Amino acid sequence: MLLRVLNMILVILAIFLAVRFGTDMITLNEEMVSVYRHVNFSDGAIKFTGIVLIASALLLLLRKTFVAGNILLILQALMLFVLNAVQGDGKGAVMALPFIILHIIILLLRYPFVNVLIKEHRHPNEPEPKR
Repeated sequence: MLLRVLNMILVILAIFLAVRFGTDMITLNEEMVSVYRHVNFSDGAIKFTGIVLIASALLLLLRKTFVAGNILLILQALMLFVLNAVQGDGKGAVMALPFIILHIIILLLRYPFVNVLIKEHRHPNEPEPKR
């Protein structure tokens, strides 16, 4: 039970951070834009990445798209890690590592909102699922 609550908190935190960073990227907030301009992203590419970031965060809310959302978020953080490493910016590369680790942990802990957001419907003759 404690692990499920911790996982819910981590998923909500990940969604909040992704939406916040995504909106900063779409509005071209200077603090966020400087990170992506450092690796030679144009304004259009930064906005597109922000939209994908928000869409990926919203995919975490649904059970069937939870894995896809996590994989997209991991890939975006990994992309930033690799681009910073290639540019020789070790500090920028290390800043992406906690996000990669966060999403890997969330992915390993599985979807936490089964009994909260989804009311599972079964046929009356269907046996209880094994957990």
